Amino acid sequence: MSAKPYTPREIQLVAGRIRATLLAAEGEGEALDVVGDIKSIESQLADIRKGAAVEFESGMRGKRWQIYVPEPNARSYNTPRLVQKFSEASGESLFDTILLLLRQDVIRLSWQWKNLERFSRTLGMSLTLASCEITDGDDADIGVFPKKGYPSYKRVE
Repeated sequence: MSAKPYTPREIQLVAGRIRATLLAAEGEGEALDVVGDIKSIESQLADIRKGAAVEFESGMRGKRWQIYVPEPNARSYNTPRLVQKFSEASGESLFDTILLLLRQDVIRLSWQWKNLERFSRTLGMSLTLASCEITDGDDADIGVFPKKGYPSYKRVE
């Protein structure tokens, strides 16, 4: 059996009807089920939208919508060469140049927990952990603290 297509007006009413369904839910359990259904529908709609979008060229228009597909440039960097060039231009050592580039927010460091832990063990180095966020000047090396993540929903079978 084929589903009956929505009219443009019916599509516009969907969010309001879903909101009303959530507000009409009786109890937290039913409200949670509605929220889980919403998440499931969001995923299905996103798949439909993404699948259809590959058929359209950037700039195409309908009566109510136009599609724009950005084409950002990807970049890759020859870090050793760039640091060397900045070092020569600034007259600083390589280490001081890296610090300069960090201070100017030209480069950024990000720690990789698993690799950091493995390498510190390889060197026989101990790491000091604290159960709070770490800032410059703290005594601990790494802060480990709970962070609230974005909820996910799984269908109850």
